[in-house]
Amino acid sequence: MKKFAKKYLVIISSFLILLGCSNKVPKKDLKQLQKQNSQIVATDDWYYTFYMDDDNAKHCGAELKKEDTTYYFEYSFIEKTNQYYLSGFYKSYTTPEGIYHQMELLNNDTIYAFHCKKKNALIFSNYIFSTGKYYYMIKYGININPKQYHFYQQHKDSLIHVKGNDLPPLPESE
Repeated sequence: MKKFAKKYLVIISSFLILLGCSNKVPKKDLKQLQKQNSQIVATDDWYYTFYMDDDNAKHCGAELKKEDTTYYFEYSFIEKTNQYYLSGFYKSYTTPEGIYHQMELLNNDTIYAFHCKKKNALIFSNYIFSTGKYYYMIKYGININPKQYHFYQQHKDSLIHVKGNDLPPLPESE
């Protein structure tokens, strides 16, 4: 019965969020996440983009729109341990010329950054990376086989800092 009630509550919560009812991210969550990434500012302007609660944790996405820039992050909260886990913090915007920019940020570090024409924003081959192309490919499983993934994991401390777009394929580990 408890499991059924939780699923029912998830459906009602999602419906209320879609209607715009209490879909603001609580400041207590924002303050905890700010400890993991200083770019998250605890304001009343963050709204849930999704909210899912299961038996072990709540999983959320949040968005802040500030002028022409969108900030977005995903996180999980484990009630048993009272722990917050930030999955990523992203910033995106489109220039007046129609160039879309996206980056993942961790405190003062840019993990990846790319741009492309807005109309091609969903096509990886059109992305022009300034940094983090290998990281992005690993994170989203794009053009990577298991041996390349293993090689990246062995050398990620140096590979995460590789700049540029025209990079050779990752070598395969033995």
